[in-house]
Amino acid sequence: MVEIKLRKAQEIAINEIMNSYDNNKYFFINMPTGGGKTLTVLMLYKRIQEVEKERVYMIVATRTKNEFNPYFRDIVKFQLDINPLGIAGKEEMCNEQALRVILEELEDISPCKMCDKRVCLLEYAKIREGILGHQSITWLKNINDICPYYSLRQHIKVADITCVTYPYIFTPRINLIAQELRDELSKPSNKIVLVIDEGHNVDNVGQQYERKLNYYWVQRVVELIEKNELMLPLTEYIQLRDFIAQKMSEKENHIRKEEIPEINTEVLREEIEALSYDLLEESSRKKLRVLLPILRFYELLWDENLEVFSYKDGIKLRAILPTPIIQRYVTWFDKAIIMSGTLQPYDYIKNIWKLEGKYIDVEEYCVELLKNREGYLVTTLTTKYKYRQANYPRYAQAIEKIHKEFDTIKLVVFPSYEVMNEVLKRINEEILRQSVIETEGTKIEEVQKEVMDNGKRLIMAVAGGKLTEGVEVTKNGKSLIEDVLLCGIPYPEVSPYMMIKAQRISQLLNGNVDLFRYLYHVPALVQVKQAIGRAVRSEKDKARIWLLDSRYRYMVDELKVRMPTMSLI
Repeated sequence: MVEIKLRKAQEIAINEIMNSYDNNKYFFINMPTGGGKTLTVLMLYKRIQEVEKERVYMIVATRTKNEFNPYFRDIVKFQLDINPLGIAGKEEMCNEQALRVILEELEDISPCKMCDKRVCLLEYAKIREGILGHQSITWLKNINDICPYYSLRQHIKVADITCVTYPYIFTPRINLIAQELRDELSKPSNKIVLVIDEGHNVDNVGQQYERKLNYYWVQRVVELIEKNELMLPLTEYIQLRDFIAQKMSEKENHIRKEEIPEINTEVLREEIEALSYDLLEESSRKKLRVLLPILRFYELLWDENLEVFSYKDGIKLRAILPTPIIQRYVTWFDKAIIMSGTLQPYDYIKNIWKLEGKYIDVEEYCVELLKNREGYLVTTLTTKYKYRQANYPRYAQAIEKIHKEFDTIKLVVFPSYEVMNEVLKRINEEILRQSVIETEGTKIEEVQKEVMDNGKRLIMAVAGGKLTEGVEVTKNGKSLIEDVLLCGIPYPEVSPYMMIKAQRISQLLNGNVDLFRYLYHVPALVQVKQAIGRAVRSEKDKARIWLLDSRYRYMVDELKVRMPTMSLI
């Protein structure tokens, strides 16, 4: 191991955890962007291993498999004596083209039993060498005579740190980890520690339980039954189709579960199982593509944390609160460390997530980092609903004025696609030609290329979207985004979903609750801080933060931006 000089933020986080390690099960770290969370986690593993004196397994959960790579990179860079591993989904790791098509098309259907490679596994020594050499796990797909996925799976109990994506923690896939470690964990001295990277996303884990019933899928099932291509009760699916047709709507309306027609799920499972024996036939896969969503919907229909709502193509199940999911899975671990540069406040974690432990706000100790974020509050603008129409042209003028005044790359963030589209209608076409505009299909890599290679100067994004969560435009380790324009506050719209969520929060806290704070303020605060974090990625970065909404006056203190002056546009 090379000599490692930790940054102040890293030292604070590690020391604060270790000083109270024996007295807490959960640790929450609000660590500023550029604080060095990856090395912090690796050094924490070393320290925890010393304290425990016995075998420690660390599971690091990230949003995507690409976020494994910094952990592998730092193990190499700092020559750490740590055995790494990563596990991604079967569909991402499969190297058999025909089977990969099945895995990509059909969630919950595994064709692995058809593959002889399932038992052809690579030993850990070669996996470790490859991970450290390539600093990723995707190279395994280039080895044709082994199964990459099961080669990785079999070595969880050999590795010190295993990186997984969120579904492995917040869905029943956690059983894979439990299964691999069961024998090892039967030894009382062994411990398993969970680290959740970008932990603010814990609030959104319920999205993994969303299930849709599309009208056109059910209509297709009816057609296949009528042609005798599916052996299912026709009447049930006609009733379901007609019910969905009555309920589907552009608006998200609440639907009582008792209204939804019943179907015989056992018969449906039998039909799916029969079709699963012929997965290589495209006709079988087409049938499974419309049958599987129906089964998944009904399997979760009576989960008390899920409610049914309409959408434009059918009906869908949505999780109301993350609380039951967090309690079901996070509590399985001996210790859990949840860390983010934009972590929710402790009162939110304690009251909504129902986790209690040590909250470490590293930002409080790193004042020098906060000096790099200079804020300008504009009180003459707002996206408050009843004033929006009048403010759309004024937002367009503000964007044009700031763009003209500062020759910088700018991230322009709107509270929704609707607001963004209305403002963009009023912006000069020349400025739009210099812009990258986020859509639901935008890829982060494409945005970076447009800015770096094609000279685009504005990134038009939506709060909570993939760009405000993950885009990085850097050169030599320095962020090229120097201005962040926050065009409104991303408070969720009042809706039947939000009304039910308010009721659940009130019940969770026995009515003793600041509903506005937990329902609107904290979620919006996290999204705004995420957008600001796109500009300040390291200690070398400086950025102007334009708070273009009068209501930001109530959020300034929590955003921790330096406010040299009040600005009017």
